[in-house]
Amino acid sequence: MKIRPLRKEDYTDCVHLLNQSFAEKYINLKQLEKEILKNTLLYGAFEKSELIGCVGLLQKSEESYKIVRLAVHPNYRHKGYGEKLIAHAETIAILNGGNKMSLGFLVPNESLKSWYLSLGYEIEKTKKYKTTEKSICFAKKKLPEIPPYRGLNERVACCRQCGFPEKICICKIQPKLASPNKFVIIMHPEEVGRTTNTGRLIKNAFPNNTEVFYWHRTTVNHKLKKTLKDNDYHKILIFPPDRKEYDPRAVSRNMVKEISKDKNIMFIILDGTWKEARKILKKSSYLEDIQMLDLDIDFKTEYYLRRNKDLGHICTVEVAIELLKLVGESENAHELHKYFQSFLLRYNQGRRM
Repeated sequence: MKIRPLRKEDYTDCVHLLNQSFAEKYINLKQLEKEILKNTLLYGAFEKSELIGCVGLLQKSEESYKIVRLAVHPNYRHKGYGEKLIAHAETIAILNGGNKMSLGFLVPNESLKSWYLSLGYEIEKTKKYKTTEKSICFAKKKLPEIPPYRGLNERVACCRQCGFPEKICICKIQPKLASPNKFVIIMHPEEVGRTTNTGRLIKNAFPNNTEVFYWHRTTVNHKLKKTLKDNDYHKILIFPPDRKEYDPRAVSRNMVKEISKDKNIMFIILDGTWKEARKILKKSSYLEDIQMLDLDIDFKTEYYLRRNKDLGHICTVEVAIELLKLVGESENAHELHKYFQSFLLRYNQGRRM
């Protein structure tokens, strides 16, 4: 199954799907197009080329979203498609800075109510409308800061949060560290949900000293804007100033050491492949005035879960380990390194289960 945004040529099929799923004349094409024009994002689930499910996402405020138009074709129900559509909508909301999701459904429907409760939703209220005999139950859910990761192994039960098999879940081994400095991770969308991603290890280990933001080419997360304006920290972007226009922004390792003696540092890390990170830098005007540090690594990465990088190309968590060493936080660097090694070990164990 593939989930993607619905295109205009899919709208007619979507109307047919919604009417089959609920009742004839539930919605028409004109109504659906009007909803989409009113800022409803609509996604479809496809088996090959057949539309078998859909979900709409309506933004209510900067941090609040609502699920609408959730439907699965009657022939494909009770196979997990509905849960995947909701998970997709929640992920999109999180990527856009959302922290609350709401939805509504007709009552009485105890099986549907139990299903939403099993997905972490809480019943907020029930309202009966004068124009109809039916009542609608409203539910809400607080969204996590980071979307859940895809299951590492389909043969065994996996943790819904980290994606590792439940027996070796990495949520159980993450250290709780603290630092006077701060990590800001700007994650490329392709990294979202990848069990091989290591940027999340930084957030897990330093929950109060790390913020994760998801990069968009055309929009900027309002929380990211606010964070980058925080004058309590000296801001440094971790990326080699390898072009002439970057020369005025370059800082050395020794300069960073000196800065750290007088002020706490906000380390901004671009989480993605080398190509993705460069794209983030190029397309993000809000990073233009921030000083840049080349870590200039002379050792080979320990990370081997994807195609091996050239000498000096290290993964995201290794970047954080080197930065901690640079500012004299050797114990934190050691603990984060141990956590990283455990992550690699458990990843291999999980794949073999």
